[in-house]
Amino acid sequence: MAAELSNNKKPTIHIVEQDNIVREGLVRLCSRLEADIKAYSSIDDLLKAGRPAPPGCVVVEVNLPKNEVAQLLQRLHNGDAGVPVIFLSSGSDIETAVEVMREGAFDFIEKPFLSRKLLHRIDEALRASI
Repeated sequence: MAAELSNNKKPTIHIVEQDNIVREGLVRLCSRLEADIKAYSSIDDLLKAGRPAPPGCVVVEVNLPKNEVAQLLQRLHNGDAGVPVIFLSSGSDIETAVEVMREGAFDFIEKPFLSRKLLHRIDEALRASI
């Protein structure tokens, strides 16, 4: 699996996860894809590094109220489509998942998840960002 780029620019997967062990696991998992990987311990760290640009995607573990998720998507996209954002969450309700998708998330995946499912969705997000 890998997004094929016409301009030969390698896509970047931006991973946001506050737990070091989980973040390192996500980095190892995503290293199966042909992409650069940048990992952050917080959304603020991601945004301080600059708004992610295509080609690429953001994978963010988030347990925020739905209004904060909507604000995060607005900050990441800043008036344009931006890069696809995949949310990983544990214990979220259906209403939050639906709201996140309405606000423009590429996907909302509940933990625990199958590694191959997450890799497949990240690959699709990378392809969508080209």
